[in-house]
Amino acid sequence: MPLNILSWLEMVGALTGFGYLFYVVKGKRISWVFYLVSCLAYVPVMLGQEMPLYAGMQIFFAGTAIYGFWKWGADTSEFQVKGIGSERYLVFSACLLLTLLCWRFFGQWPALTGFIDAFLTAASVVATILTARRYLSSWIYWFAVNIVGVIAYSDRGLYLTALLFLVNLIFSIIGFRSWQRLRVSGSI
Repeated sequence: MPLNILSWLEMVGALTGFGYLFYVVKGKRISWVFYLVSCLAYVPVMLGQEMPLYAGMQIFFAGTAIYGFWKWGADTSEFQVKGIGSERYLVFSACLLLTLLCWRFFGQWPALTGFIDAFLTAASVVATILTARRYLSSWIYWFAVNIVGVIAYSDRGLYLTALLFLVNLIFSIIGFRSWQRLRVSGSI
């Protein structure tokens, strides 16, 4: 059976997503270019799956890719991983509040599965912003997002995307350990 255009775009999104993972773990600025391409490839895929809010989320993440590219700057020799102190409670509370707000909003869209979609949206937003700002704790949020994402995308028949989330899950562990070492050493 020949692949249709959405299958090709899902493949592009997944492959460039893998590129993003490979480079973001290393703290390389180029990772954000891969992320941008991945997000843009997923917009029509999500629309084709009748997931308009996920398509919108991909557009938001394309914007965060531009922000991350700008925030990380051209000189990666000064890459500094930040810990998160007492504000972790604020970040967690913001994630929980955003999840509840999204859950309320997603409840109006019958094609979406409510709380799971709300959690994936909220935690992904928080994790992406924390990653762009180089916080070690971003990997903890990514770990949770990826566990839920594997299940949610498998259930929707987006198997390449589910595979991407499975690889993301492994990379969230690798990324946490890598960034933890970078935080101790102070640079890449």
